[in-house]
Amino acid sequence: MNDIRREHLNHRQTLVHDADALLADIKALLRDVADDARPASNETHLALSARLQQLTAQLDALRKTSRKRVSGWAQTTDHYVHDHPWRSIAAAASIAALAAAAGAMTAPMIARRRHTAEDSDLRL
Repeated sequence: MNDIRREHLNHRQTLVHDADALLADIKALLRDVADDARPASNETHLALSARLQQLTAQLDALRKTSRKRVSGWAQTTDHYVHDHPWRSIAAAASIAALAAAAGAMTAPMIARRRHTAEDSDLRL
C-alpha cells in the first residue's frame, strides 16, 4: 500500500510542479503583454492583472478539488483493500495472470517476426 501512496504523491507533485510552471509561463506572458501595452493604456494593464488573478484563483480551486478527488479515491481504495484483502489479492493475481498470458502469446509472435526479418536480411 505504501507503494501506491508513494506513487500517488509522486503524481501529485508532478501535477503541482506542472501547474506551477504553467502559471509562471502565463504570468510571464501577461507581464510581457502588459509591458508592451503600457504606453497604450493603463486600463489594459489593470484588465490583464485582474485576469491573471482570476486565472490564479481558478487554478488554486482546481488544485483543491483534484486533491480532494484523488485523496478520496486513494482512501476508498485503501479501505476496500483493508476490508477485503483476499478479494484484492485475487484481483491482483488475476490481472497478473492475464498480463502473463498476453505476454506468453505475443512473445512467440515477436520472435517469429525477428526470425523472418533476419532470414530476409540474409537473402539480400
